[in-house]
Amino acid sequence: MPLPSTEGRWEHLGSRRTPILEAHLRLLGWTTELERLIGTGFREAIVSAPAGGPAEFFAAEEDCRRVEAAVPADTSLPFRAQFAALNAGLLDHVQAEAWSPLGLLGGAAALFALAHLARIEADKVFALTETSVEIKRGIERWRNEPGRFAALDLAWGRLERERGIAAGLFASCTADEMRDWLGGVAPDWQAVAARADAAWGLGLEDGLVRLHSADLRPETEATTDVAELRGVGVAPLPPVRGRVGTEILVATMTRPEDTERMRAARAVVTDEGGLLSHAAIICRELGIPCVIGTRIATKVLHEGDLVEVDPRSGIVNRVDRP
Repeated sequence: MPLPSTEGRWEHLGSRRTPILEAHLRLLGWTTELERLIGTGFREAIVSAPAGGPAEFFAAEEDCRRVEAAVPADTSLPFRAQFAALNAGLLDHVQAEAWSPLGLLGGAAALFALAHLARIEADKVFALTETSVEIKRGIERWRNEPGRFAALDLAWGRLERERGIAAGLFASCTADEMRDWLGGVAPDWQAVAARADAAWGLGLEDGLVRLHSADLRPETEATTDVAELRGVGVAPLPPVRGRVGTEILVATMTRPEDTERMRAARAVVTDEGGLLSHAAIICRELGIPCVIGTRIATKVLHEGDLVEVDPRSGIVNRVDRP
């Protein structure tokens, strides 16, 4: 799959340890399901995972802007409500004695589409000055709820038990292979099992999602000489200075297991995230200066660099290097 290396064309949407099946369903959700729900979806998107590493999600910037523009800042949070209803319905479906795995695949794609729209909607509502503290706290609780895709985990486990397939093998299938197998055409299970320890990528090609046995991450130009980073400031706190690594925590994104490291930091800077990311929520709670969404902080800032983090302007300046 040819990938352009034009700086800034691709937006990095996140990194997570996602198996091939879930990644495929997410791409389906971001294309046909988004089109059905809001009249527009992604036309260019990539999921790519190096061997043994987390999957990284990319989409064309123009697609991201178009989808975001189609989501209103509605304080009644209708997409969150639709997501919750579908999630509950899928859980009931999987727990029922008679259930349809094929129907679940379509439902899963729609669930991922609604999750994406609900996140955009929540970010917009949270940023409104008129949004009440009560609504903001509710949004934060929702973003931190564990097991939001528990129905899918339950479904794969049930399929493995009922069909006698080795644990975790379904996760390395594509959605197309799952549909074929449920329709009576089994995939090459040996080839499917081999994917667990290899690099892989999924890309949209002519409207279809295709699997590649290669890392498809877009190339970007070297950015080591950048002295100023711009992101989103999380709270109106005064700027702080400190050394990267010992005083300033710089990360692609933060997770619950990073909370203690965040408590010990003078400031937190991330590549990814919005106002409702884990880093933003925890730093607001702890009163720690934080700048999120810089995109390239982990590539530009190195251990020992002296930086100034300004959470009011969202600017991170590299003062000097050791």
